Parts: sequence; structure tokens; C-alpha cells
Amino acid sequence: MERLVLAVHLRVFIKPEDEFEHVRSGFLRLVPFALADEKVELKEETIDTSIEGTPRIVRVLRITLSKPRHVTLFLEHLNEKLSDEDKRTLLNQKESRLDEEGLFYLRLERIAWMVDSDAVLTDSGNCYHIALDIAAYPKKRDVMLTQLEKVFMHAGGR
Repeated sequence: MERLVLAVHLRVFIKPEDEFEHVRSGFLRLVPFALADEKVELKEETIDTSIEGTPRIVRVLRITLSKPRHVTLFLEHLNEKLSDEDKRTLLNQKESRLDEEGLFYLRLERIAWMVDSDAVLTDSGNCYHIALDIAAYPKKRDVMLTQLEKVFMHAGGR
């Protein structure tokens, strides 16, 4: 089967006022398998956003899925959770969401996901960030856009 996405990069920023465990739990539910069982690492780092001596540490969680099976499971899960309308929106905005390196960006509304596991697209910063590394050879924009269409046209784009 054709491999449409090489890797999936997931990220969330957790501010001091956020409920860390709640946001973290939602973040882990983005991946449809147990990270430990599949030997996938959950990375955590901190960013100091202190202003004028007032301490403010933001935590950043990251997961990268690069094994084809993991990528496939994630894409199937994402396609199941996205509404047809959101998939159309992604395809209509594919030009602006795809960068020169072949990364396609989308954001899922954090509250909707944490509460009901609803995948709702958002432009707000209160979100889960997802970047899909589109597989294309040659790595030309038109090839990447064609591959991208297949990701959201067929659940489980491989």
C-alpha cells in the first residue's frame, strides 16, 4: 500500500493555569494505542515565559509517530473523529496549511477533545497541534497536495 504520511508530530502547550493532568490525558488520547506498549516516547520540556520577574513556566508535550503502523493507526483514528465538513475544510485550505518542507498543519480544539473526544478544527491557541509529514517523491508541492487529498479522502491513508 502507498505510504501517504511519513510521520505525525503532535504537540500541546500547557500553561500554569491549565489543569496539567486533564490536558495531558486528552493529549494521550489523540494516539489510539498505549505509548508504552508500542515504545513511543512522550517528551516533555519547559519554556520559561516569565515577564518582568514574574515566573511563568509553560510545559510542552510532544509525541512523534514514525513507524508506518503507528502513522496508519493515527490517521485512521483522526479520520474517524473528524467530521466530513472538517475534512472538506482541510482539503479546501490545503495550500495554506502545507509548508515548503511538506508538513501539513492542523489544530484540534482542546476543550472539545478533552471533554467528548470530538475532533473540532480551530485556529485558536488553546489546541492540540498536529503536523503530518507528507510522503512525496519527488518532493514537489503538486505531488504533496495530491498525497494530502488521499489522506482525507480515504480513512487510514497509509
